[in-house]
This record gives sequence, C-alpha cells and structure tokens, in this order.
Amino acid sequence: QMPPPPPAQAPAVLSLTTSQHTAQRSETHMVTQETVHQDTGQGGEPQGARAGHTIVRQAARAAQQAVRAWTGQQGEHGADPRVIMALMGALQDSVASVRRDAAYALGQLEGKQATTALSDRLLRDGDTEVRRIAAWALGQIDSRDATTPLSRAAMADASTAVRAMAIWALGQIEDPAAVTPLSAVLRDSSEEIRARAAWAIGSIEPDKAPPALIAALEDPSPEVRLRAAWAAGQIADPAAVPALAVAIKD
Repeated sequence: QMPPPPPAQAPAVLSLTTSQHTAQRSETHMVTQETVHQDTGQGGEPQGARAGHTIVRQAARAAQQAVRAWTGQQGEHGADPRVIMALMGALQDSVASVRRDAAYALGQLEGKQATTALSDRLLRDGDTEVRRIAAWALGQIDSRDATTPLSRAAMADASTAVRAMAIWALGQIEDPAAVTPLSAVLRDSSEEIRARAAWAIGSIEPDKAPPALIAALEDPSPEVRLRAAWAAGQIADPAAVPALAVAIKD
C-alpha cells in the first residue's frame, strides 16, 4: 500500500510557558479580567472565584497540563474537560501564537468537543498558521462533524498550505461526504493539491471511483497520476480498469 503524502509540518511544541506568556502579555493585551475558580476547600471542591487571574493565564496553565498529558503524567482517563474548555477559550485570544498553541494542544488531546471551535478558527482566523494547525487538529480529532468546514477550506482557502492540510484531514476522517468536494479539488491548478486530493479519495475508499479520479489517471503530473492509480486500486471500482490499463503503459 502506497503511503500518503506527508501532511504539512505540524507545530512541534507549545511556544509559550506560563511564565513566558504572562511576561509577554501586558494589561492592554489581556482579553478580560474574568476570574477563574480555584480549589480552596478540603477534597478539592471549588469554592468561589479568586481574583487576579485572567482567562489568558488560565489557558496557558491549561496548555502546560496538556503537555503533561501527552507524556502520560495525567493518567489513563483522557484530558481533564476543564483543560479542553480552557484551551477552547484560548482559541479566541487576540494573540495569534496563543491561538496556534491552543489549536495544537486540542489536536494532541483529540478533544472532540472542540470540533466546532476549531472549525470556526479554520474558516475565520486571519492568521494562516492558526488555520493550518486548526485543520491538522481536526484531522487528529477525527470527527465527521468537521467534514463540511474542512471541505470548504480545501476548496477555497487562500493559502495552499492550509488547503493541503485540510485535504490531509479529510483523508484522515474518511467521510464519504468529502468525495464530491475532493473531486472538485482534483481540477486545481496546484500539482500538490491535486495529488493530495487523489490520496484523500483513496483513503476514504468510496463505493465507486468518481469520474474526476479516473480522469486524474491522465493528469499531466506524474505524481498526480501515481496517487490517482493508488486511489483507484484502493477503491477497486471496475469502471476504472480501462484507464488503469492505459496507465500501466505510463
């Protein structure tokens, strides 16, 4: 089986620790002075709010908890829902690096409850890297609720890197509903985008090979033809046999 084209490079680490984050943020950058609940009673029961903490600081602290979770220090029961909620809040931060870190953490934690919030960042964020990481995170989370926003990004985002990552995510999710938009992407002017779209359709393995995939067996690009042939083999639709027979002579 042919391996898929690698996704665009995912962010390596969270870029800010709590101390770095708070040192870099002045009061003019703080989004709110809402307080967060602290455990002040016996047994860890939250008792009211303690002033002096912003949502931004809460999100940074939550991100550190996320890092500990990735290294197995948080136990076997998954991420604390409070961590997920705090990271979702950080997706709305005014600083792009914070939004990037939050999206990456949510993808690592595979927090399905963040699908809508990440989809919103994918379609609306003004920072290209935030959109790209949001697409990556949605692929990690693997929820079909993300198929529509990912399809929109794959077809229409201004950045080739974002579109490539959205296509990768659709291949990860394997929702047959993505085949139609991916077929449209097979007519894109970018060789990389067409090749990734062919791979994604093959990963989804729909019941029938879409005509655009069969046509891609005659694409001017050898890479696109290679991916289309692999995808046609995955789907195993007899309708693709004549075009595959021609492709054998390529």
